[in-house]
Amino acid sequence: DPPFGLLAEAVQASVFMAHPYHWPVIGWMTDLETMTRADLIAYYRAFYRPNNAILVVAGDIVHDDVIRLARRHFGGIEPGPEVPDVRIEEPPQRGERTVTVRKEVQLPGLIVAYRVPGSLHEDAPALNIAEYILFRGRSSRLYQRLIYRDQLATDLSGGFYLRRDPSTFSVRATARPGVDLERLRHAVQETIESFESAPPAKDEIEKARNQLTSDYLFGQEHNFDLGAGLGAEECRSSWRDFFAFHDRCLAATAEDVSRAATAHLNERGRTVGLLIPEGGRS
Repeated sequence: DPPFGLLAEAVQASVFMAHPYHWPVIGWMTDLETMTRADLIAYYRAFYRPNNAILVVAGDIVHDDVIRLARRHFGGIEPGPEVPDVRIEEPPQRGERTVTVRKEVQLPGLIVAYRVPGSLHEDAPALNIAEYILFRGRSSRLYQRLIYRDQLATDLSGGFYLRRDPSTFSVRATARPGVDLERLRHAVQETIESFESAPPAKDEIEKARNQLTSDYLFGQEHNFDLGAGLGAEECRSSWRDFFAFHDRCLAATAEDVSRAATAHLNERGRTVGLLIPEGGRS
């Protein structure tokens, strides 16, 4: 339903052609229209089991009380079959891919997505810092280029999506009225892929580290946010990485950021999604 909804699905399916990330979490619309009650029950019994669950408890708690209550509420539930590991490896991308979606929207837009490693890769912290340099705050590179200087876009979002397996680093932007979509596309790609010719300056690295630390600390202000962060990291690797990843990011240097961005944010691993208003020109 959102303007970028169908385009985001199409881009994701193009970035990942073999890996299960190819499929939306909730499935395609045809899945929703054709699934049966028996399908739902079988899926629930296969995956919604204690041996495939993580219990996260955050707040002013007593350890023994948590164990006692967990045993009371969950101890009697039988485990299901072990969920098999994902063994499929996405084959290397060897050039730019482009997908186009036509929809009843007011303005054209685009998504530029780059195939990047998962959160455990050595380049992940540097890519996370690159996100802050490109997106975070009005002084960021993309905000300055697209919103202020050239006035090409009405909105801007995106970044490095942390996943256990290979992931994406993407930007989503809506063109201003009268702005050619190809001009916006060129500006986005040029800015994202500028790290080789324009390595991060000292003040950019410092600002990114400050913003990262601010987000990290405020992300622990509420018990729910802390629990969600710990649970997400446990799903990817270990809850300890919730703390360790922050330290890894702070240790990333300007040289690390430039090297990682140059290696991963380039045409070879790029997928571009174009959102064209129904009746408009490609």
